[in-house]
Amino acid sequence: MLHAIDPRSLAPHFSGPRGGSLHHVDLEFEPDTGILWQRLKRGSTPYFSHDQLNEIRYVQQAVSGGLSLPIECYSSELVRYVVFASNIPGIFSLGGDLRLFRELIEKRDRAGLQFYAQKAADAVYNHATNTRNITSFSLVQGTAMGGGFEAALAGNVLVAERGNRMGFPEVLFGLFPGMGAYTLLRRKVDAVAAEKIILDAENYPVEDLHKMGIVDVLADPGEGERVIYSYISRQKNRPGASAFRSALNKVRVIDRDELYTLADEWVATAMDLSPTHLRRIDKLIAGQQKFVPPGLSRVR
Repeated sequence: MLHAIDPRSLAPHFSGPRGGSLHHVDLEFEPDTGILWQRLKRGSTPYFSHDQLNEIRYVQQAVSGGLSLPIECYSSELVRYVVFASNIPGIFSLGGDLRLFRELIEKRDRAGLQFYAQKAADAVYNHATNTRNITSFSLVQGTAMGGGFEAALAGNVLVAERGNRMGFPEVLFGLFPGMGAYTLLRRKVDAVAAEKIILDAENYPVEDLHKMGIVDVLADPGEGERVIYSYISRQKNRPGASAFRSALNKVRVIDRDELYTLADEWVATAMDLSPTHLRRIDKLIAGQQKFVPPGLSRVR
């Protein structure tokens, strides 16, 4: 099982931010509103590299554990809301690091693939749950595919700007979204709808996902931040609504072991992919790499 892996055996992939600074995540804290904005940096990879996941989880663990972060005016005790978003133009996230997956599969490095899956599952779990009474938002202002869609679904409140798309393409290359997609979708739609979204591999407009109840709030292009401020303002004036959200998160509990089990199955499936499916992954890798800034092509 994934949770049996010893992180120390893969220490080069499991460090915190180098030199105490963040290279892949922009942070901003507003003491007056209690909002911690966590955005993928413009110039970072458009997919979840090892380093990007390390920084995302570092921030999550700092917030839930009451630790300090390298930003002005920050106090973990004042955090009431965490917003996960992206400063990469047109992209929320393109999901997992497909080139890394391809390399690990070719090397038959199951432990390396499991370790990546564990970090991704943990990031999803931490965004969806926390040890404090904090509401998490996902703000989608670009394309969210595969693991990017899972990351968006992990927010307690999913806000998406009109004109964007989200989907799970994994079944097209022999896999399935294994870092929490089904668990997270089942919090919003029934089992039949959740399976359809995963197995159809369709790239859904966010407007359609809003009609399904998967996107909680739609915003006009460029208005996502304002919509979040408005949402929070309404919640403050309606303490019952805030209490209901908190209660809902408690009854719709996400089981970390369930995420690990699904991710474990994902790893097993990946290790058995056929040459045909690997060639399909190669085509998608080329698509991902088009959005990688110069100098980051070897980032892991």
